[in-house]
Amino acid sequence: MKNRAPLMKIYVKSCLFFLLFLSACTYSFSDTINLKNGETIKGVILEDYADRIQILTVDGEKKILKSNIQRVIYDLEEQNLVSRGDSYSDNGLYPEAYYYYEKALKINPEYKKARDGLNFAIYQMNQEDAKVKLDTIRRHNETERPSRILVVAPHQFTEEETAIKNTLGIAIKNSAESFEVSGITPNSPAGKADLKKGDILLAVWGKNVSYMQPKEVISKLLDPTILNIQLTIDRLYSFPLPENAKNYEALLGAELGFSEMEGLVIKRILTAGPAEKAGLKKDDIVTEIQKKSTLHMPLGEVKKLVLRARGKNIFIRIKRDVTLWRTSYQR
Repeated sequence: MKNRAPLMKIYVKSCLFFLLFLSACTYSFSDTINLKNGETIKGVILEDYADRIQILTVDGEKKILKSNIQRVIYDLEEQNLVSRGDSYSDNGLYPEAYYYYEKALKINPEYKKARDGLNFAIYQMNQEDAKVKLDTIRRHNETERPSRILVVAPHQFTEEETAIKNTLGIAIKNSAESFEVSGITPNSPAGKADLKKGDILLAVWGKNVSYMQPKEVISKLLDPTILNIQLTIDRLYSFPLPENAKNYEALLGAELGFSEMEGLVIKRILTAGPAEKAGLKKDDIVTEIQKKSTLHMPLGEVKKLVLRARGKNIFIRIKRDVTLWRTSYQR
């Protein structure tokens, strides 16, 4: 027993050193939220909602209302740049937003949120240029022909939801702090974008709509100055896997891999495989497999879940970007 005592002390010291090392890593490489009451919270920011931020800390996941937040500091510089770009974009200052999104993309060309923000800023600046030109033409025409003025009364809808269905061909219902697609009109912009009943609307032009007020979401969809609308949707797929296959890729009909910013993604779709037949696409972000979150899940565990579903139905939940083109469609 006496000989074991020194070994036990060494073991205990080693464990304490490891725990201190983990703690140092956690707080040296993490996102920081400074609250208005002076408290500081460190961890990894998982989601940035309209009115709150979800962060993973050593004590578990927390949701913090933005009204209680003084400042957010991200671990990665490109995230801080995008955060500043978002702030300018929200205030309609698109040239300034463009500057920060572009800087973020120079650091990380694969950062999707920066790319979405940049595209939206470019689109808005082009729209503003077009408005200036149209206003100039209108003023010129009024000067040349002041007696000929055509006034067109705006079309009145009894409900904003009806307007969305009539102009975009999509019906949306608000449930459990999310927005679900409850109906699609064939040959409409939504139908042509391959939206499906049951899809969950996650974001409009990269802006998370969860916890957003319904009127704010509707106004984004009905904005007449935007001709194309980029949506991020959540969709659940369920399809059978074959009995025999040499590996998980052949079994699933897809190659999976991890992206630093997006997590688990579909890198490649195999022709005529189960994934292609089900409707999965390259670059889909996989958030769940067999009803288990892929957040922090090692690729080896992902492969095991696929292989265990051999000869059974597999459940895969994905995030995907789709674009609705506003046209002259009118129901």
